[in-house]
Amino acid sequence: ILPQLEQANLQNLINWSQPYSVQGLVTRTRVPVYVCPSEPRDEIRSEPNANDPNFAHYPLNYGANMGEWFIFDPRNNQGGSGVFYPNSKLQFGSVTDGTSNTLAFAEVKAYTPYIRDGLNPSGSGVPTPSLPADVVAFGSSSKSDSGHTEWVDARVHQSGVTTTFVPNTRMVYEADGNVYDVDFNSSREGKTFTNVTYASVTSRSQHTGGVEVALCDGSVRFISQSIDLASWRALGSRSGGEVVQLND
Repeated sequence: ILPQLEQANLQNLINWSQPYSVQGLVTRTRVPVYVCPSEPRDEIRSEPNANDPNFAHYPLNYGANMGEWFIFDPRNNQGGSGVFYPNSKLQFGSVTDGTSNTLAFAEVKAYTPYIRDGLNPSGSGVPTPSLPADVVAFGSSSKSDSGHTEWVDARVHQSGVTTTFVPNTRMVYEADGNVYDVDFNSSREGKTFTNVTYASVTSRSQHTGGVEVALCDGSVRFISQSIDLASWRALGSRSGGEVVQLND
């Protein structure tokens, strides 16, 4: 969508046959519409590598709706209930719940800590956890502050969001004597050919009481963090058959 965001020149810089790790001029570019004016860490994240000692990323504040909990199974290329998942090319006809009743994007906080790659859960059909503590109990290695810092990375913990829990829900994780409010990715997409990805990537914002979201019909709404969990999860589903009533 970069050309539609007055970023055609940036689009033309992208070499689709090469990994982004060798395209530092692209990854470090700030895309203004991807960053909320209220984001306190509107700043580049340096990540030097062997190819580029000046390599860096720029964060983002809007995550694509990847559904409730299940994200992707690389064994059969099956994706989750949202409107985005790896290798997908969904059209509006796939959004049978109605474009005005389905999330496209929701706010996220840059530099969110996350836990990842514990490969647990790993099987198919794992039900959505009821509590944040249930997610943390799956265990994983932790990254203290790099979630939602790479707009070029399509993995759920970087440019996605899930409706596992309502906006601004805290998922508390303790490591090295510190307490973090984290996201969770059981197995980063694209890292294996066999491990299923489940994720809890909460919509968060700097705004009091809720988050801004964009629906699939192009409208923008403020969603209260006190929204009923069933309604929030229904908004994250493209074809669940739920009826969602949003208050104006």
